[in-house]
Amino acid sequence: MKPFSLRLFQPSEFDGPTNMAIDQALLESVASGAPGCLRFYTWKRPTLSLGYFQASAGRQDHAHSRNIDLVRRSSGGGAIVHHRELTYSLVVPQPRQQTATRTDLYEIMHGTVTDMLHSDGISAVRWASVSRPSVVPPPADGSTPPPFLCFQRRTDEDLLVAGYKVLGSAQRRSGDAVLQHGSLLLSVSPYAPELPGIAELSGARLTATEVAARWCTTLAENRHWRFQEAELPASVVDRAAIIRAQRFDEPSWTHRR
Repeated sequence: MKPFSLRLFQPSEFDGPTNMAIDQALLESVASGAPGCLRFYTWKRPTLSLGYFQASAGRQDHAHSRNIDLVRRSSGGGAIVHHRELTYSLVVPQPRQQTATRTDLYEIMHGTVTDMLHSDGISAVRWASVSRPSVVPPPADGSTPPPFLCFQRRTDEDLLVAGYKVLGSAQRRSGDAVLQHGSLLLSVSPYAPELPGIAELSGARLTATEVAARWCTTLAENRHWRFQEAELPASVVDRAAIIRAQRFDEPSWTHRR
């Protein structure tokens, strides 16, 4: 894949609806011709984000996260407890007829985390490369639903440390642009105690700011991506406020399923 030149938005902290609205506003802006961008962020309060297709009632079955903030993503996948982790969003131009970029983006973002962790002596592998017994597929009628939490699910590009998922991502397209956002689990959260993070699995205690900086360095060195630090444009901030009010603050969106 040709190296990208991207705007870089350094780690910021917002609540759930604002984070999701900013991602959507950035996607719309890049689809309309703005340069691509990479944004890192954290969450003002512990928040459960539902995948687009998940039923909101499912959160009642996960007692530990039942009472924290709730937001629904525009991308698919399982629910994520955003607490002691780093979230990224990558938005790049992608002509509708171009299909290769989708899998390339997973490989690049997850592969550079593998390289970054390897430099700390931490072994991280893609789920697709893990030797495992044959898995019997679920019944075609869907009577066996996937786990509620994203980090208890597995897809080929998911990144595992000591057998536990620490990085997962999802995508959404709009016109001629694609948004990929994902979560890197730094340490265990009391709102999801069944999910150990990098700290518990390796002993390495990494901060969100440190990881964001090293991730960019690895992308620049290993993939030759170029970054220009920037502030969120006023037009994106204004559009995000509208999107938040019309979508992510609305119960009809959050509980649409």
